[in-house]
Amino acid sequence: MESERTVALESLLRTLAQNTRVIGPGRVAVNALAIDSRAARPGSMFIALRGEQTDGHRYIAQAVERGAVAVVMEELCEVPAHVTAIVVPD
Repeated sequence: MESERTVALESLLRTLAQNTRVIGPGRVAVNALAIDSRAARPGSMFIALRGEQTDGHRYIAQAVERGAVAVVMEELCEVPAHVTAIVVPD
């Protein structure tokens, strides 16, 4: 049986690059990671990856609608005030 673990977003952010910008709430609980917006669920962090076929930034709104509480992105995209935007260089 798999156990679900919730991690404080602030502890995840400590491991990211110094030139990372965090906009919005920094104290949110993250219980899952998703790179596919269809897999986002309440409490998840969506990582908007750029790929050869599509750009994950296009699916940020869908991930938020499905319950993502934080989004990692390379370019700042608008998200609701209750969602944490994490802007990384790459």
